[in-house]
Amino acid sequence: MSTRYLSPATIVRLGNLKLVGRLVVEGFLAGQHKSPYYGFNIEFSEHRQYMPGDDLKHLDWKLWAKSDKYYIKQYEENTSLRCFILMDISNSMNFTAATGRSGLAGALDPDNPDGVRMSKLTYTRFLVAALSFLMLHQKDGVGIVTFSDKVHDVIFPRSTASHLHLILETIDRASSGEKTDISAIIQEVAGRIQRRALVIIISDFFDDYEHVVRGVRYLKYLKHEPILFQVLAPDEVDLPLEDVTHFVDMEDQSNLVLDPRILREEYRQRMSGFFDQLGQECSFHKIDYQKFLTTDPLELALSRYLLRRCRI
Repeated sequence: MSTRYLSPATIVRLGNLKLVGRLVVEGFLAGQHKSPYYGFNIEFSEHRQYMPGDDLKHLDWKLWAKSDKYYIKQYEENTSLRCFILMDISNSMNFTAATGRSGLAGALDPDNPDGVRMSKLTYTRFLVAALSFLMLHQKDGVGIVTFSDKVHDVIFPRSTASHLHLILETIDRASSGEKTDISAIIQEVAGRIQRRALVIIISDFFDDYEHVVRGVRYLKYLKHEPILFQVLAPDEVDLPLEDVTHFVDMEDQSNLVLDPRILREEYRQRMSGFFDQLGQECSFHKIDYQKFLTTDPLELALSRYLLRRCRI
């Protein structure tokens, strides 16, 4: 197994964390997550009132003796979680900050020991590798989808240890596409997900805002649990440049020559408003939303998120 995106140090630091799904998921393997299918041979869940036609062997006779009412015992199985990681590989993900040094690179990338700046796509590869390792470490199924304005690679979830090698090979060879169309991608991918799942979308979300929220709402409508991880370069947040600069859109190649000092304050306000709007939308629908900067040490940023999630 390649350690380019998953070093031994990462495995040690992340090995004791768990990604716990809050939704009720479906599955067939023994695990730590709850199934919506009720059975009568696994773990007691709750009582419900007896209905004509119910099997009398599941009546709670002790409760009947106390209340003189008929109740059925219900049970639920423990099952494995199924996770799809949607990885944005559009051209905008190739952006690399012009300033600062990456806190991730020197720690995790053996080919980049000096911590030189890295692109959003490279950071995303590390993030996908770490999440995949965590899911498989806790015996859950994980698969990945790479996308831009179309679906590129689809690896369906499996929970075997050897599956990690296939995931790492896939993200390593993933080359950037063109534009981003998150809503269309989610519609297409959702049609391939047969049972409820955790769906982690990793992107810069530089798409039409309504397209993004439409796709995320659709996942919620289908009873999946979306998580949004927004990967950004620090320059995209702060616009720290000091000289007149030639800006080129990495997806449609439109360009402008501007003095960033004149626009900086308004730019920061608009970016802040975009983050706040997306965060509020997610909060309203009880969806996890987390920003990652390419200068954030991955283990620290991911660990903080997972620990907070486990406490919710």
